[in-house]
Amino acid sequence: MRAALVALALVGSVTVASAANAPKAMQGIWTGTALECEAYRANPKSLGKDTAVLRIAADRISGATNGTVLNVTGPASFQASGSEIAGVPMVYELRDGSILAETIGDARAASLYLRCSR
Repeated sequence: MRAALVALALVGSVTVASAANAPKAMQGIWTGTALECEAYRANPKSLGKDTAVLRIAADRISGATNGTVLNVTGPASFQASGSEIAGVPMVYELRDGSILAETIGDARAASLYLRCSR
């Protein structure tokens, strides 16, 4: 009986840990413009630091912004914590299925990104 309870507790903790993954529809490469996407596809290493490229993996964001996925807030949105700005939440929302909106903190405007690849 104790073994069953321990196993159940472990399965529950694994389920909670896996809940902090960005939705699959939002994972991939996102760029600020179609030209940046073309340049990324041609040679990802040729892009400068000022290029708006986001890489969203299951549990992290890298590129123009760096952070860790904290929780999923809907089927096409999640909240992350940034590594550059400690304690300031970042919210990511998928709009119209192809536009990613990134809002940092209490900003009134969001940075917008276009899907480049999955």
